[in-house]
Amino acid sequence: MRFAIAVLMLLLLSGCAAPKTDDYIRHIQSTSASQQWVSPLPVYLAAAQIELRGEYDSNNATEQLNVLYAGDAGIVGFMAQVAAHAALSNNAQNSRLSEQQLQANKVLEPLAEQLHQLHTVQLTYQTPELSWLAQADPKALYMVSKPIFFLSQDARVLSLKHIVQLEPAAAVVAGKKATALYSNLIEVVAQPLTAERSIEYWQADQGAALIGTMQAMYQQSMALALADVKGQLKQDTQAETFRLAIADKLRIERGNRISASCKQLVFRNLRGWILAMPAQSGHCEPFDVSVNADTTPAASHRDPEKT
Repeated sequence: MRFAIAVLMLLLLSGCAAPKTDDYIRHIQSTSASQQWVSPLPVYLAAAQIELRGEYDSNNATEQLNVLYAGDAGIVGFMAQVAAHAALSNNAQNSRLSEQQLQANKVLEPLAEQLHQLHTVQLTYQTPELSWLAQADPKALYMVSKPIFFLSQDARVLSLKHIVQLEPAAAVVAGKKATALYSNLIEVVAQPLTAERSIEYWQADQGAALIGTMQAMYQQSMALALADVKGQLKQDTQAETFRLAIADKLRIERGNRISASCKQLVFRNLRGWILAMPAQSGHCEPFDVSVNADTTPAASHRDPEKT
């Protein structure tokens, strides 16, 4: 009995050993989601204020605690030590992630005035497929929308991680957890700025370019999510390795291509997430902030290498 309890405790605590991040979600695709679809679909915005964070690499932000276990504690004692280590490691990693995020957010300090004026209602747009802040039939579905924007440390790259969930409307309104019929993360990365004075660009005209780019990115992410829910996204059956040079960083992803143009590459990665990335070929002109350039989230690209 003591052994069974120790095993259960170990499983419960060690299962929480990964640091908590709120820009991650498991992909769920239920066939009943498209069958229960009713247009216009009510959208619940998870926050009133637009959330913009400084970007940092969370993969390099955590360290493991080195712990020596007592060998004379018996199997139950040993498992209790492992479980305690998992809990301590979890707390340490979460603390480290919080510190890293606070440091990364310093890039946003020059944009404090602009950020204060950004509200999620500004992301909404007119479409017959969606209704915003509408009353929903308790038997219908509700789209929960949680957009999180990120700005790179050189302020050149604006990106969006949009978590969407399709849940029963009654559960959302009541604030209860429900099993989602659909959940996914849609990531959109805007075309990197080429000029050095990137912060000044985002500050100009009371943040007009900032909110304009956010609106375009959000609208595209929502369109991709809706198409995915309906099963309308067609993708290549052959997986590819995508090598994405975004500003001065190289990002490697593996997945299935959905669409590609001289400005943007859209694909589904191995987690099931949908990514819309600046394309890589160089056929299009770079996004130069020194001129009145288009603020839609796109860039020049190079065809990804098939493997």
